[in-house]
Amino acid sequence: ISLFSYQQEAVNKWIANDYRLLFEMATGTGKTRTAIACLAHLLSKGNKLAIIVSCPQNTLARQWGEEINKLKVKTDNCIFADSTNPKWYSQLSAAILRLENGSIDSLLVLTTHASASKSKFTDLLKSLSRTTEIAFVGDETHWLGAGKLKEALLPEYKYRIGLSATPSRWFDEV
Repeated sequence: ISLFSYQQEAVNKWIANDYRLLFEMATGTGKTRTAIACLAHLLSKGNKLAIIVSCPQNTLARQWGEEINKLKVKTDNCIFADSTNPKWYSQLSAAILRLENGSIDSLLVLTTHASASKSKFTDLLKSLSRTTEIAFVGDETHWLGAGKLKEALLPEYKYRIGLSATPSRWFDEV
């Protein structure tokens, strides 16, 4: 994936910071592309990997899917886990089972902050064994500071990327 120098610098800083970083980049500067380059880096390592991309709305999750396809970043399975897909829970359960038994090595889950914060969703991810690494991308991550949505932020997420042009929340010092 070709990147501008500032995008490559962000990827390098993310790696140097133990794969955890908030990308504060202005609108239109390529936050999504930069994060996808990070995910491509993780996939190239060859470990079992579940990738969660959480967005404020399902339309953004669909755009992520399109951008990932356009950049030819491949995973073994992709699931839209939100209110537009009534079968997401059974699909995600089956995909996690396939990941755990070695039938697949990578899984991409495109979801919304609302779905990612539900116990139904988080319990499935907590069930993954330690042999599967989990990456979490929070698009418009400042939304995840809200009370209920914070539950989407699991300690099980080894790799973390927050994306926001405006990460500071009014009246929220934390």
